[in-house]
Amino acid sequence: ETAWEWLWATISRNLTEATMKVRAFKPHSARLFCLLGEEQLEHFRSTVYTEFFSKCSASQDLFKQSQTRLRYIADRVLRSSYDMFHKPKDEMVDDLSALGLRHVGYGVPVELFAPFTDSCVEVMKPLIEAFSKDDSVKLVWCPADRAHQLPENDLPEHMMIEGFRWSIGLVARVLVRTITEGSTAVMQAINQDDSKRLRKALREAPRADRSSWQLRVRVGSQSISPLYWALRSGAHAAANFMIQDILTIRADRDRYYYGVDDLFRLQPDVAEHILREAPTLSETLLNGLIWRSHKTKDGMRPVIYYLEHLVRDMDETKTFSRALISFVKYNNPKTIMHPMLVFVLEILWTHLAKKSFFLDRVLTMISFVVFLLATCFLNQPSLVGNPTAETCLAVARILVYSLGFVRLLYWHTSEFFRSYRHKDLEKVFSLNVPRYLMRGPELFSFALMLNMIAMMTVEP
Repeated sequence: ETAWEWLWATISRNLTEATMKVRAFKPHSARLFCLLGEEQLEHFRSTVYTEFFSKCSASQDLFKQSQTRLRYIADRVLRSSYDMFHKPKDEMVDDLSALGLRHVGYGVPVELFAPFTDSCVEVMKPLIEAFSKDDSVKLVWCPADRAHQLPENDLPEHMMIEGFRWSIGLVARVLVRTITEGSTAVMQAINQDDSKRLRKALREAPRADRSSWQLRVRVGSQSISPLYWALRSGAHAAANFMIQDILTIRADRDRYYYGVDDLFRLQPDVAEHILREAPTLSETLLNGLIWRSHKTKDGMRPVIYYLEHLVRDMDETKTFSRALISFVKYNNPKTIMHPMLVFVLEILWTHLAKKSFFLDRVLTMISFVVFLLATCFLNQPSLVGNPTAETCLAVARILVYSLGFVRLLYWHTSEFFRSYRHKDLEKVFSLNVPRYLMRGPELFSFALMLNMIAMMTVEP
């Protein structure tokens, strides 16, 4: 009972002290960043790395970046110190968790955070000491802890330094915690692009969780995909092994385990990522969607195509699968002729597109024939005054505008509305034009609609 009381008393005291520090440091932090001019900021950007590298020479390998990138990192450090006092807690934790997970992918050692924060404080300290002071030497209590006194003219300087030290230290502790929790054995194997180490890391994974270990590392409310990071960081050997492992069928006494649903649920743009970062792995992905039996019967081998996610997207608002669209846009003959894609496209053409396509072509040809009759044959001077010819001409014109113009008007109106609603636009001569008009057939169709509108203005 005594230990329990001591525990909660210690927690309460620490929370009270932390709350007092936040309230005391917040106005001085705001004043610090108001007083820092461009000259002081430039000094911080250029000096902090020199100070840090002098303490940890090995850290130079992690900062092989351009000067622009290094200046941006220094500015983000200062911004994080300021935001620690002025942003909502949940928003700040989310931002730092996302940043920490990116550091997991970079393989940053957590031992470097302490000397880096010390370097930041040491560089900032002379900048703060250069600010002008008051002349009062009256002793006042430090508002951060109410435990010691100091001269009144030194109070702002002390509070600015300690506030900066406290905020930057808290940022570092959050990042260290995120990196520690997110540095799983899978991520460590990806950082080294070692498929053997990755196989060893997955050896203890339960069958039901094996795919999720490779598709999501979660810390707090933020998550990162190890597979995506392997593709982006160039660890293609590890990525190839992960795709094969996820798309391997396993089983126990109760059920089968196949990671294709987890793959497209947790990383719905996996096909786009593979085609952009490592196109050679697209064949591995497509082969994993086909199961071939090792037994034959009458010279035939049973084959199962797992084509659900190439036909229907996980997002029900999408008309077609994003994976299939990515393969089509990739525009590579060798890839598109893979048996899996050939099978999927054949099914879509036979059961979905063929009937609509031929119906549209037939209506187009009928409209074209009627248009020729109305504009070239039925309006000849010899037929003027003939009631039958005039009736046929009127019917032909009605059919032209009902079969052709109304159909074009409805389609382009729908596309315009969809493009502006989803901001799918492209700037042309300072005008926001729907992106679909950048394609040749759609542009000619739009021009035909405008031509038919002009024709209507001169019809009797």
